[in-house]
Amino acid sequence: MADRQSTREQVPQRPEKTAPAAELHTDHGHSIAAWTAVGVILLGALVMSVAVVLGSVWLFVAGAVVVVVGGVLGKVLSAMGFGPHPSIDSAVEDSGRGQDTGPGGVQGVR
Repeated sequence: MADRQSTREQVPQRPEKTAPAAELHTDHGHSIAAWTAVGVILLGALVMSVAVVLGSVWLFVAGAVVVVVGGVLGKVLSAMGFGPHPSIDSAVEDSGRGQDTGPGGVQGVR
C-alpha cells in the first residue's frame, strides 16, 4: 500500500494553463460610422436573402445596391469625423516606433 502512494506522488502534474496577458485595446473601431455601415449592409443582406427566397431578381439587385451604399456611407461618415478616434495610448505607441523600448530589444513591450 505504501508503494502505491509513493508512485502517485511521483506522477507529474500537468501545469495549469495561465490566461494570456491582457493586451491594451482601447478601441476596436466602435464608431458611428462603423455601426451605421454595418447596419445598412445587414439590411441590404436581408433584402437580398428575401429576394432569393422569392426569386425576384430586381429585389436582389436593390439589396446589392443597399450593400454598396452601406460601404460608401461608412467611408463618408468616417471622413466626416464620425470614425474611430486615435487614443492617447496609440499616439504614445506611434511616437516610440523605431526605438527599442522593451527588454531584449523587443519593440512594443512595456
